[in-house]
Amino acid sequence: MDQDLVLYLKSLDFSEEDIEFLTEKAPALITTPYECAMDNIMQVVSKGFPMEDIDMLIFANPNFLTILPEELSESLAKISGDIEEQLKNNPFLI
Repeated sequence: MDQDLVLYLKSLDFSEEDIEFLTEKAPALITTPYECAMDNIMQVVSKGFPMEDIDMLIFANPNFLTILPEELSESLAKISGDIEEQLKNNPFLI
């Protein structure tokens, strides 16, 4: 896994075991560049999801870090209503 991504996840208080769990849930994380993951995080945050809760979203659905930013943008555009509320109720909308 991209070491910058590992460091970022650790900065969110994910343990080594948590990171291993995330890669089991989303094997593509192993090859996901840090820049892609951060672009996706920033897209979600810019749409109204609070940065202080991003760890919860990552833990629930780490796959959103691995998709192409363009695909994430399309998924976010399809969500109606409050992004925070929608993603907390169903993190798999993205």
